Amino acid sequence: VAPSERSHQIRNQRHKTMLDRARQMLTQVRRWIPHRAIVRVADSSFAALEFLDALRQLPTTISVITRLRLDAALYEPAPERQAKQMGRPRKVGQRLATLKARLDAPETTWQTITIEGWYGGRTYDLQIISDTAVWYHTGLPAVPMRWVLVKDPNRQTRTSSLSLNRHPGYG
Repeated sequence: VAPSERSHQIRNQRHKTMLDRARQMLTQVRRWIPHRAIVRVADSSFAALEFLDALRQLPTTISVITRLRLDAALYEPAPERQAKQMGRPRKVGQRLATLKARLDAPETTWQTITIEGWYGGRTYDLQIISDTAVWYHTGLPAVPMRWVLVKDPNRQTRTSSLSLNRHPGYG
């Protein structure tokens, strides 16, 4: 439970958001167990660029799996800097299609997977696609990630998009 900003003002305390508390907690857990892999599975409220970047800056990996907006601005990684190139280094490369556009595109090649024992022991066929990208918004840090888009061809479950930060395959 994270008290509201108003609650902190009444008590004359400094306000900490839920993301501040989560970052602080994960940083402390990382100090306690520095050599263990830590994977944080969270809802979409933890899909915040500043939070993900703060965890990415730690000396050892903390992976975060969270829902990602279907309209998130995804980019290719920044191209290599050329010799004697002027100006500041680029943060990102070319803009990629949104996950919503990939979901609706007829040329998207889906992979079918079967999940057994899901929700009441039933078997589900789901379709997925996955790739790597850099999530970026102006004025915020660029965060490399692997994204996964999951859809149910029978439309019994809702379409989901996940981001996997610090995935071994990327970043």
